[in-house]
Amino acid sequence: MALNESINECELNQCKHCGQTLNKNQVDFCCPGCRMVYSVLQDKGLDQYYALKGELINEPVQLSHDEYDYLSTESFFEKWVKPAGDHCRLVLYVKGIQCAACVWLIERILEKNPCVVSHQLFMGTGKLELIFKRELNLQQLAVELAQVGYRVGLQESGEEEERRQKQRDIFRLGITGALTGNLMMLTLPLYTGGHQSEHASMFASITFGISLIVLLYSARPFYQKAISSARQLMFHLDIPITIGILGGELLSVYNLLNRNYAGLYFDTIGMLVFFLLAGRFVQARSVHRAMEQCRRLMAEVPELTEAFREGRWVNLVSEDIVADDLLRLHSGDVLPVDGELVSDVSTWNMQVISGESKPLRLRQGESIPAGSINMGGLVEVKAATTIFDGSLVKMEQAADKETEHQLEIQNSHLAGWFTLVTLSVAGLGVALWWQHGLVEAFKVGLTVFVVACPCALALARPTADAFGVIRASEKNIWIKKDHFFRRMETIRHIVFDKTGVLTYGEPEIVTRIDLYPDQAWLERAIYQLESHSDHMVAALLTRLFNREVTEPENTLQDVEILPGQGIRGRVDGREVWVGSLDAYSEVIGPEAAELVQKKGISLEQNIVTVGVDGKLALVLGLTDKVIEGVPELLDSLLSKGYRVSIFSGDRQEVVDKIAARHPGLTGMGNMKPQEKLSAIREQSQAEPVLMVGDGLNDMGALAAADIGVAAGQAAPSALRYADVVFHGTRVTSIFQLIGLAKTVKKAIISNISVSLCYNAASFYLAITGVIGPLVAAILMPLSSLSVIGISAWKIRRNRKTWEF
Repeated sequence: MALNESINECELNQCKHCGQTLNKNQVDFCCPGCRMVYSVLQDKGLDQYYALKGELINEPVQLSHDEYDYLSTESFFEKWVKPAGDHCRLVLYVKGIQCAACVWLIERILEKNPCVVSHQLFMGTGKLELIFKRELNLQQLAVELAQVGYRVGLQESGEEEERRQKQRDIFRLGITGALTGNLMMLTLPLYTGGHQSEHASMFASITFGISLIVLLYSARPFYQKAISSARQLMFHLDIPITIGILGGELLSVYNLLNRNYAGLYFDTIGMLVFFLLAGRFVQARSVHRAMEQCRRLMAEVPELTEAFREGRWVNLVSEDIVADDLLRLHSGDVLPVDGELVSDVSTWNMQVISGESKPLRLRQGESIPAGSINMGGLVEVKAATTIFDGSLVKMEQAADKETEHQLEIQNSHLAGWFTLVTLSVAGLGVALWWQHGLVEAFKVGLTVFVVACPCALALARPTADAFGVIRASEKNIWIKKDHFFRRMETIRHIVFDKTGVLTYGEPEIVTRIDLYPDQAWLERAIYQLESHSDHMVAALLTRLFNREVTEPENTLQDVEILPGQGIRGRVDGREVWVGSLDAYSEVIGPEAAELVQKKGISLEQNIVTVGVDGKLALVLGLTDKVIEGVPELLDSLLSKGYRVSIFSGDRQEVVDKIAARHPGLTGMGNMKPQEKLSAIREQSQAEPVLMVGDGLNDMGALAAADIGVAAGQAAPSALRYADVVFHGTRVTSIFQLIGLAKTVKKAIISNISVSLCYNAASFYLAITGVIGPLVAAILMPLSSLSVIGISAWKIRRNRKTWEF
């Protein structure tokens, strides 16, 4: 009886929605969000969700009132929505799906909407395919899903083209398989003594006709790449494949004309092309799966920009911006297109675009390049280009092109050596068998070209990389750049930001000294000013000073963010400054430092100062806890021989407090963004560096590092310039990510070893006459498929070294 009463009491003390324990002042729900979700589910008759869900309950998504405005614009429909008969088709990605109960809830919401014709939801990737009537209010549907904890995002813009390419590949593979099957069936009589019958000529002629279709249609992708590389005077791994296909066809035609029907290899060519296409299709599916997982992570609300359309400000997908659009950017926003400043004056950070480390103050009419970051308050900019014509996209395209060119050069070197070796072995085989006649010698040379498998060598790294991306994405880590695994092999120095990376980024106030007579006005001023910043301290201050007031809002002007220092602006005509103790001493004067020393406040606290009209108004002492597992992470990295550093804008004493617990760790405090950038560039010249950051002040350092990792709730600008993004995953996953990179490297080595052993053995069997073209056509694709199998097996088998 006592046990039942205890259980009932426990249930009464839990939130009805999420199950969180309530404090003595809370009744039924822990927060208004849970109360809202519970009410929505009850009203819609979906309370069965709680029976299905168990303990895993989603938090309601916090939305701004206009976050999904873009879903109702005509430009969105024109770009993203595709026709599906009399209806429309749209692919979205749903975040927050954890189990079958989530799928059940989302499907019930969709079924209750009369404008949704059909839907298909994939639990693994969160992909949602909708067929709906044109009158469906997509914005309202997205809000309904957000109310119960599921955020929707757009599909990647290139997915539609990938889908069409997949259909073309499947069609080509299917046609080739059917043709190859017919070739094998029609060639069978010629292998079983029929080559001397009166019908042999008919069977041979039919197989020749079918082989022409294989030659001209099925094998076209190989010719195109071979010809393209030859025009650029570069080797490609499809060159020996093309030689093998054309050589086999020529030998078969020669035997056909000489009525040597037993020497036809039309079926061998068909099998060779079919297995080649099948191997590449499987490999492409592996890469596609990796991209699918990445899209699940990328599919937050897309990059939006406020634009003035039809007499009001609306959120537009940045790709829909056109020249002469009037844009409005908040503090910390990245300008997606080239533009011209409309506001009187504003401050912009352009260090990633131009290399200029100091923010630039621009005036009305001056040009602003795409990729610049607004460091002030709300500003208006007139778009000069579309996003595709902007300088940022051109810079990114140039970087991608250079990376692709370097990869092509590496592949060309590999293809050159492989082609040279293949030609040499084929020439050796022809020479050894020349005494047995031209046909036999040519047959041995053809076998060498057919059995040679450059694909396995070419796929060794991309396939392993693809499986590595898949495994990382399953753990909510988005590897954005292709070069990650290649560069990760060389990393020996890891640099961390502190606040929000090594610490929770949720500071607590432990000291407060009030010096301003009108505290209510000052708190409102701080709230308004810090609302323009995305720094962790700003979030704390806006929560602390966010209160309902009956008095009118203060007038806010000339807001300017100073990364690594603080923020300032004019409030009701008074100059207000909020920032660090050292920055206050540098910008305003020494009175804050003198007061801190007089009061005996520990310098191991993060000290925030507030000044009004050049006089000290408020001093706050903050502490921030180190994330659980971080000490073990730092010790593990140091024990493995990595150099570990902390580059932070916090006081040196705060950084030293962490560094003192980990011998060998280097800590540098009081660093401004440009100092972080310079330090990373200097370190990168000595050895490859991995930088982990999360804020606006880390943006330049992330871009300059050999690998930049955006951790936690990173600022949009940091996400944009990082190579790797942690979604809801703490920095302690760095060590596992290193383990995954090592596992991928082992898989690549295994792939290359297997490929080289296969080619050496198959070359020997070919020049000794043990195998002919038909057996070679069967063996060749097995090497490519083995590479895919080894990559999957290796990475899964060693998952204990990188399991998150």
